[in-house]
Amino acid sequence: MAKKPKKPLLYGIYNVESFIRNQDTVAPLATDTTRWKRLIISNSNSAQIKLMNDTNRYVGFKVDTQIHYVVINTVTDTSDKFYFTYTQPRPGVLLLKGKWMEDSLKIKLNRFDEKQFMLMRRGFHWINEYPFNK
Repeated sequence: MAKKPKKPLLYGIYNVESFIRNQDTVAPLATDTTRWKRLIISNSNSAQIKLMNDTNRYVGFKVDTQIHYVVINTVTDTSDKFYFTYTQPRPGVLLLKGKWMEDSLKIKLNRFDEKQFMLMRRGFHWINEYPFNK
């Protein structure tokens, strides 16, 4: 049986609680094409940023655990790098601070509990005696 790959340090789905751009709190408007809605870290080299309008931005994502730094780069231009410091004040909370393009960002993220997905909560059923989605 093959070994499962090791999960990266910051592995998980994080929902954005607060998003501060240039010292202004950005409201979570569904039409906003720049504010982050969610950060998904599934492997050690990349991540996915879901914006408020539900578009996805795939990025390179490298974590340096020694100095608590994250380097993010766009997939289209790997030479254009954005540097963030990260802290985890308590389990399930991630704070990112740094520069994105010309903006200064402070982002507070809360980790989503994967056990809350319906398939994880309910389990898989080949046969349902009663329709579940009524």
